[in-house]
Amino acid sequence: MGALRVIRIPWMLSRGDVMLRPRIRSLFRVVSESGSRGRIPLCFQIHVRGSFRSIGGIHVFLETEGLHGADVGMAVESSWMGRGYGAQALELLEDFLGGEVGVQSVRAHIRPDNEAGLGLARSAGYECVRILDDGTLCLEKRLHRNS
Repeated sequence: MGALRVIRIPWMLSRGDVMLRPRIRSLFRVVSESGSRGRIPLCFQIHVRGSFRSIGGIHVFLETEGLHGADVGMAVESSWMGRGYGAQALELLEDFLGGEVGVQSVRAHIRPDNEAGLGLARSAGYECVRILDDGTLCLEKRLHRNS
């Protein structure tokens, strides 16, 4: 069995007007850094300061082998779109993944008709690395580790 690592998931990530709150029961995850391949799900609710309800969510699937990559999916309620909250939430998540977790790259699979999602991903620095058989775009961003 490979080395084990504990990932501490903060009860809240916050910057500016946006807060991410984990939707998991445990704030710790134990993963094998060199064990079998798999994915660990993490889910966060997106909140805006002054609002008591969630305006969206982010789902993350961490690769268990080495924790080098992650797949990310995000949804923001349409009434909250266009205000920059999705961009702030994505940046906050990337800082957490690249810093505390040590993820090196993040991928997003976005349908070509999802103009808002594509615009957000491209403005955040994601680049198309391949197109899947169903036309879905696979976009990827390399993260710089925060010290």
